[in-house]
Amino acid sequence: MSMTKIDFTKLETYLKSLQKKYDVPFCGCKVLYKGQVVFDGWTGPRYEDKHLYFIYSMSKLVTSVAAMKLVEQGKLSMEDEVSKYLPEYKDLTVKTEDGIVPAKKKMTVLDLLSMQGGYDYEMADLIEAGRRNPKMTTRDMIKLLAERPLNFEPGEGYAYSLCYDVLGAVMEVASGMSLGEYMKQEIFTPLEMHSATMKVTEEVRKHLLPHYSFDAESGTVKEILPPDNYFIFTPEYESGGAGIIASFEDYFKFFAAMVNGGIAANGYRLLKKESMDEILKRRMTDKMIREYVRGVPWECHYAFGVRVLMEPVKRMKSIVAGSFELSGAAGSYAHFDMENELGILYFQHALGIEPIPEIAHHDIRDMVYEAIEKNKK
Repeated sequence: MSMTKIDFTKLETYLKSLQKKYDVPFCGCKVLYKGQVVFDGWTGPRYEDKHLYFIYSMSKLVTSVAAMKLVEQGKLSMEDEVSKYLPEYKDLTVKTEDGIVPAKKKMTVLDLLSMQGGYDYEMADLIEAGRRNPKMTTRDMIKLLAERPLNFEPGEGYAYSLCYDVLGAVMEVASGMSLGEYMKQEIFTPLEMHSATMKVTEEVRKHLLPHYSFDAESGTVKEILPPDNYFIFTPEYESGGAGIIASFEDYFKFFAAMVNGGIAANGYRLLKKESMDEILKRRMTDKMIREYVRGVPWECHYAFGVRVLMEPVKRMKSIVAGSFELSGAAGSYAHFDMENELGILYFQHALGIEPIPEIAHHDIRDMVYEAIEKNKK
């Protein structure tokens, strides 16, 4: 199928409108369908020799894939207690109506993967610790996190949180190497993701695209100088939840492999089918789902680093149950539909523009499905 057979004029016009509507400085979007790129659009200025993005929470799916590779290698089990790898997690505490008490349940790797570990995204103490000691490693930081009381017993609640950062530390112990080194060995190098890294070196900074953040006072986005990711607490810290830096093209290689059921374009198998199934399996109770979907525009559950659709979208019936998606703090977005062999990847580099995740991501998704449906008629 050639790119000319599907009319994406509506999508292209919409992407161009984002700068005027929401002050998006630049953005890129690719659509993969039946193994071919059928749309590849960019709006805004081009930057010579600058191509790297902080992908923030788009890191989480990569981390969950890397964790499942450790499971396949027999180096990690989802049932393992976190304290097996991080001894400081043996005697955790939890907040209750009666005060802070010893946790009754042990935190497991599965709790971390499914965001049921009991943490939140409060980071002030970690940021301050990193300022005081810029040499603190991932393990050093995660030791500090073990001192916090949990918000609920492990496995008995859901909260989008620092669980994937704790998971990253577990993976370092299980693999015997840093998280970034393991990612490079098992994902980045085999997929030929040459730009992907978890270290913000001076060389990386040279190639970072301009990074922006919405400023409430002026109502516009302003450039962050120097470009920075506040989830990366020190130069030695590698965040499993938000720490990968990569180009659009390199993340697309990982993205395309996931759309293709875990097999990359170069033939490399990221994961076995059974592991892919584990990533997408429902882990939430009905109560967790009811609380979760209050902030999500369609019925879904949170699996391993992704939101999974539980029923077809009312306004676009061709978006099937089992499709999944994730997004990043700077506005990036990915939608995966393995049944229809369809994927949508959108990148921008601007934090805090609320209409992007709340409105634009699903507008983009729906326009892609609409164009494909019209093409079939």
